[in-house]
Amino acid sequence: MSRITMRVAALSLIAVFLVGGYLIFNPFGESIEHQRDSRAAKMSPLPKALSPVVAESMGRDDASYHINISNDVGTAETPRHGLKTEFGKDGVAFNAGGNSVELQLTSLGRGDQTAPVAGVSDVTAKDNRLEYKRGDVAEWYMNSPMGMERDLPLTRDLKAPQIA
Repeated sequence: MSRITMRVAALSLIAVFLVGGYLIFNPFGESIEHQRDSRAAKMSPLPKALSPVVAESMGRDDASYHINISNDVGTAETPRHGLKTEFGKDGVAFNAGGNSVELQLTSLGRGDQTAPVAGVSDVTAKDNRLEYKRGDVAEWYMNSPMGMERDLPLTRDLKAPQIA
């Protein structure tokens, strides 16, 4: 056999192995991206207890998720979700895609058994986290690539609302 014939035969064998391997491992013609997405979807999600820690770290390390305070108003952008947030003295306004919603904590309780909460006594912000202090209640917001998270951690020593 001549060298040219041997090279053509070698290249043909390589092509057969590549195409054959592709068909064996990809029998339905799915794209490589689809296979990767399918594998990612089958993987278990991040444990719930770990999610806030990861979100806080990601937002803290990326300045585009930091909360900026100026003239008693805080602003934040969550670029991945197209969300713009304004933190006022007593409440928060969220804007996305021309839609908006405002939140203001006014009472705590269960069902129709509620009582007013104290007014905001202090607002602190650091990196991607802002906290409203309202008497015994600390209401906080955290901005990250996972979105804007809000929490009202209640302590055991928080007195039950006195309903008149």
